Amino acid sequence: MPKRRAQRGSSQRRSSRGPVKRADPAPFVAEVRDLASDGRAVVIAPSGRVTFVPGAWPGEQIKVVTRDERGRVAEGELLEVVEPHPQRRLSPCNHHGYTASACGGCPWQFMDYPSQIRAKRQRVEQALIALLGAERAVPAVAVLAAPNEWHYRNRAQFKSDGERLGYLAARSRSIVDITECPVLTASNQSQLASLRNKLPNPEWRPTRSREWTTLDIDDQRPDAIINQRQPFRQGNTEQNTVMKDWLRSQLNTDTRPVKVLELFAGSGNFTQVLVDRERTVVAAEVAETALEAMSEASLPNAVVECCDLFDEAAAEALAIRHADAQWLVLDPPRDGFTTRESVMPRLSALERVLYISCDLATWQRDARYFLDQGFSVDEVSLIDLFPQTPHVEILSAFSRL
Repeated sequence: MPKRRAQRGSSQRRSSRGPVKRADPAPFVAEVRDLASDGRAVVIAPSGRVTFVPGAWPGEQIKVVTRDERGRVAEGELLEVVEPHPQRRLSPCNHHGYTASACGGCPWQFMDYPSQIRAKRQRVEQALIALLGAERAVPAVAVLAAPNEWHYRNRAQFKSDGERLGYLAARSRSIVDITECPVLTASNQSQLASLRNKLPNPEWRPTRSREWTTLDIDDQRPDAIINQRQPFRQGNTEQNTVMKDWLRSQLNTDTRPVKVLELFAGSGNFTQVLVDRERTVVAAEVAETALEAMSEASLPNAVVECCDLFDEAAAEALAIRHADAQWLVLDPPRDGFTTRESVMPRLSALERVLYISCDLATWQRDARYFLDQGFSVDEVSLIDLFPQTPHVEILSAFSRL
């Protein structure tokens, strides 16, 4: 789920030598060995190719056919589950699946929720072990599972060509017509029904400048926003409260009136927690709508600064102005803390870092930098914001040794 900046594409480029000769034309049966970071199953084809297959789980025996081969890896299609996992289940969503006519939004609906949580926890634990190595103690990973695995999604973006309205198929730009969505809140489900009642709609047809019409809904707003990006908001209201509680518990370990520098502050979601005590809080953000929201909130003790935190010079200048900050709080988009090498050396008084991350790979990269700068990992928690998906959110605390 993107945060104010689109995730970089993860698909591998096709070899410059031209198409690879198909080595696995016939279906084959294999055991699922692992899960890729995007949630697809990993099997080994008879040719030795690593093959990624959506819709299967570690330990299952599955029948696969390869559809797209690229060098040493291949894309596979699940033909049959020969030996299913004991916790495999039927999805309650009529649109769930892996074909061009199926929604690509919730790829893990076929597994029960405890199994999803175990898989996510294992990913975080493996990342921690790789980060810290054998010479350092690896902290236990706390798991904050969602209280509701369905009906949690407080916002969504639909796409329409005037005739259909829904989400995109997996790894595709084809619109899948959606009549209902079991992860939406009741309010958003009603908004979906209202929008569908407007079909067919010639105003939503493609144009030369856009491939489709986007319709963004939010359960705090009565109407959809059309062809306009809405301000960032955490997509799971209940879990957002848990995140705020975690942040508050971290701050309560120090009763001093410390100065806090908050990066990627958004509309002030976490800033509201930071100003609970008599602290000086500098909240940095670049999005105009978010800055306006924070200004309207008039949060006590909060100084709002406009800063592009992906710009090296701007981020460094911000850090120089607030070199006396003792705590750093950040919640970046999937790109992570890309200007860390410009910011961190300038924060000479920094004692503690609270890092909320929506991408495990960039969190691991940034955490390694914190360790190299003399910080230790005090706590790592996995919070599940998006059940039925492989998405992982990390709550982490670092302190200077």
